[in-house]
Amino acid sequence: MDGCTLTAGVADQALGDLFALGRAGLAAHPCVGPERVEFVLPGCAIYAAIRRVWPVPTLTVADRGLREGMLLRMMRGDRSGGRDQRFPSSRRHPPSL
Repeated sequence: MDGCTLTAGVADQALGDLFALGRAGLAAHPCVGPERVEFVLPGCAIYAAIRRVWPVPTLTVADRGLREGMLLRMMRGDRSGGRDQRFPSSRRHPPSL
């Protein structure tokens, strides 16, 4: 799935499907399971809030972690000679999460 682009409608339908499963259905789902059920519904709520604030026609799936994405962005900025304004030169590396 990593790198797959979805229309916003398809992504929103997937969100609705996850909400419809509820806790019990998510715990029984082979891609979620009982060990991850506590993270899925809050993640769906975050996704829904972002979609309200930042509506876009398509979304690209990234199954890598947030920290990896932040690291890649900073590495690309270093290669291009750009400086990430969020981290002053005295603190070029982000705090460990």
